[in-house]
Amino acid sequence: MATNTTNTTTALTTANVKRLEQKAKAGWKCFFMMRDDYCELNEHYGNLLQRNRAMVQILKANPTADIDITFLKTQFIEMYDMIKKNSECPVCFETITKENIEVPSCGHLICKGCKENVMKNDKKCPCCRKVFYGNV
Repeated sequence: MATNTTNTTTALTTANVKRLEQKAKAGWKCFFMMRDDYCELNEHYGNLLQRNRAMVQILKANPTADIDITFLKTQFIEMYDMIKKNSECPVCFETITKENIEVPSCGHLICKGCKENVMKNDKKCPCCRKVFYGNV
């Protein structure tokens, strides 16, 4: 028994190609921004880990040593702030998850709710004020 299949092709218009190029550029921009943030966070974590290991060695050598841990506390607070900066919407400060993430044409990360509100109003990124293109 033979089955009849039809090939359907979608013709890409110049506008569609431009829109896809903009989405690709935004995606790559977002990737590089996140990669830079990740590298910064990773470097901070490495410094914190090195400092913590040095303190452990001091305590092993001299259990009664008086160690000022305020620097360590400060490092942990800074790391928390760095992680929070990369995981919350810059508009409403809600946690961004993979279910509610939006990447507008400029590459910034915002939540779906804020993007919908922005699209109803001025259609500009709340971070950099660039105009959103199409239905990004």
